[in-house]
Amino acid sequence: MKAQRSVRVTAVLAAVALTFTMTTGTVAALGGSATTTTGDALEIEVTSPTDAGVANAEAQSLVVAGTAALGGASVDAAMYVVDLSGSTTVVQGLDCDGSGTVDADDDLNGDGRIGDILDCEISGIEALNQSLLAIDDLDIGMVAFGSSASVVDLGPGPGAQDFVPPTIDADNSGELDLEEAAEGLIVTEARQFTTRNVGPGTNFNQALATTNTALASRPAGENHVVFFMSDGLAPLATGPGSPLANATDSGTIVNTFAIGVTNGCAAGQALRTIADRTNGTCTVVDDPSTLQSALTGGGVAGISSVEVSLNGAAAVTASINQVGTWQAVVAAPNLGSNTVVATVTADDGTTATSTVTFEGVPASQLASKITGVWMSSPDGGVFALGGATFHGSMGATALNQPIVNLAATPTGNGYWLVAADGGIFAFGDATFHGSTGNITLNSPIVGMAATPTGNGYWLIAADGGIFAFGDATFHGSTGNITLNSPIVGMAATPTGNGYLLVAADGGQFAYGDAQFFGSLATLSLSAPVNGLAVTVG
Repeated sequence: MKAQRSVRVTAVLAAVALTFTMTTGTVAALGGSATTTTGDALEIEVTSPTDAGVANAEAQSLVVAGTAALGGASVDAAMYVVDLSGSTTVVQGLDCDGSGTVDADDDLNGDGRIGDILDCEISGIEALNQSLLAIDDLDIGMVAFGSSASVVDLGPGPGAQDFVPPTIDADNSGELDLEEAAEGLIVTEARQFTTRNVGPGTNFNQALATTNTALASRPAGENHVVFFMSDGLAPLATGPGSPLANATDSGTIVNTFAIGVTNGCAAGQALRTIADRTNGTCTVVDDPSTLQSALTGGGVAGISSVEVSLNGAAAVTASINQVGTWQAVVAAPNLGSNTVVATVTADDGTTATSTVTFEGVPASQLASKITGVWMSSPDGGVFALGGATFHGSMGATALNQPIVNLAATPTGNGYWLVAADGGIFAFGDATFHGSTGNITLNSPIVGMAATPTGNGYWLIAADGGIFAFGDATFHGSTGNITLNSPIVGMAATPTGNGYLLVAADGGQFAYGDAQFFGSLATLSLSAPVNGLAVTVG
């Protein structure tokens, strides 16, 4: 369990900030390891579902997730290295966002050029960043390069923010800071947060040197991986004391991507040499619009596959990114005992296996499996009690507005914090799906609820306005009704097809498949209502 930060607990907790883990027993999966023929440690761990935990047996499928590593090296920091040279704007009309249509949404940086290579780089960065959200304690940096190179400022705080967690939306813009910075990249220039000009050329040596300097500022003993993207060919210094030699000596793994350059990974080419010398991989991306899948797939060098089986059924091949996070969708679990077996195979045929056993229960019984609790405070502090695991907090960050609520993911392996302005902060396996941080609200946000899949959530404002993100569906609100008392909380139905709102006077409002069971609005209360929860029978 990760150490929790030292905090001073105030007397006031964030409103309706109590939530529960949906696990029993230990929260750590049973990891497996083996030694390859070259003496490297091959490791795999299932992180969801948890060993001795529970899962919804009435769901249509089960998402199994975990981590795999070769050489015992989990990644502490990753760097996105992005080519801003003039050639990245030459090819246009690409479906960079993968929507199936080339339209204005493919102009990701708003420079008026729809679907150029730079837009596809930005889209790839955003997809890669989303794939890394669930990794605890991971920091991300970004280097932009052209004729020269510069570390990109990744946040609104004072001074340069060279590294930030992939989950942070510190300026409450409704967009993750890393992705906001990526969309601020235009040819020759990074313009978001702090303007940095790098010129129109292609200089791999400068890109590597700047990356080395940034990573050298990190704590000693860390493991680093770099995602190096370019549509060009350029000279590369390889001798002693060169940026490449320094990257190799530091143990940094550099995965390179030759975008639209068919021979970019041929023997002797610079991108191939960079990858080979640093134990990375070189990937040719013939169609720049497929860069998303190239960056989020590809796997870990030396690992050929991760296979996942539920209850002895045919194994499903998991998708694995280049920092070792993997995920597979298998059939729904049975009622009662279930076993997941995940097997990682190295290129030399060595295998390691992680096995977890968990209980499949009806959705109505999930609440009976509660063994822990999270509490949040207005300053963003999170407190894990019982069997709950601490995944992070905003306690060390200056917030624009106080935290008002907390919601857990269905797995119990993560949570979201929501601020009064609708800023969302995701931890553990919680995923950022959007926020109202960039919207002028008529009333402050007072609560939130997650969908049963964990792939979306609703935010509720004091005037009853509902804001739906991800796979959450809008079913109605009191935003256009004059209320006798403000809304103070909400709860979703187990199906995710409805929700209940409650006001401070006990008035209740039901939408979707939620049922109205009565209210307290006609009673004289000694104190206002401040929340509600649903029962399942």
